[in-house]
Amino acid sequence: MLERTLTRRSVLEHAGTAAAGATGLGVLDRTADDDPGAADATAPGGDCGRDHVDPDLAVVGARREDGDLVVHAGDALTFDASGTESTAPVAAYTWTIGGESIDGERVHHAFERGGGVETVTLAVTDEAGRAASASVDLHVLERDRYNEPPTPVHDVSPARTYDDGYIVGVGEPVTFDARESRDEDGDVVAYEWAFRGGAKPGAVVEHAFRRRGNYRVTLSVTDDDGATESVEVPVHVAR
Repeated sequence: MLERTLTRRSVLEHAGTAAAGATGLGVLDRTADDDPGAADATAPGGDCGRDHVDPDLAVVGARREDGDLVVHAGDALTFDASGTESTAPVAAYTWTIGGESIDGERVHHAFERGGGVETVTLAVTDEAGRAASASVDLHVLERDRYNEPPTPVHDVSPARTYDDGYIVGVGEPVTFDARESRDEDGDVVAYEWAFRGGAKPGAVVEHAFRRRGNYRVTLSVTDDDGATESVEVPVHVAR
């Protein structure tokens, strides 16, 4: 039996054969059965063009960080072996991913949990019976948590309501209240009321309008993950 370790083929070489965005990985370890027609490339008279099978493993959806391949739990990944080279037609592609065995030249998988390293192995066998394998370690990160933005809720008093706005009197102190604002997946931690000419922080603020007219007050609320949501509050100031 002939065993040797080959260098990885460059990502640039692989880019022409793998799907766009794939991370190309060359052969890591190769084991070939004894073959009278396969001479050792290091032996005198060795022929570099001998029969061979070289698996090529690409991970579509992975990114490289500090030399490591990184993916997120829950992300749909494609594992592509279309860059494999063989002098005989390939008879079988077998992947070992997350403890599962999956057959196919291109297969799909999503890791359920993050926080660890998963080794993915590709085994290739050609119609002449030659076999070889390649493997890669993937650092699986925890799934990014989606943050629901907060919902601003306003109340103005004393005031009469019309449609989605309020009617108040000129020079009358009015209380603007946002304490009913809510966040489905956290807490509201900051409030701001923007009036013509300036803004006031706080869930409850007081303001008096000096002139008649139509105004738009903006309420902005921010949750504990930094998401901010705003809403305009129409105010009609009458005598």
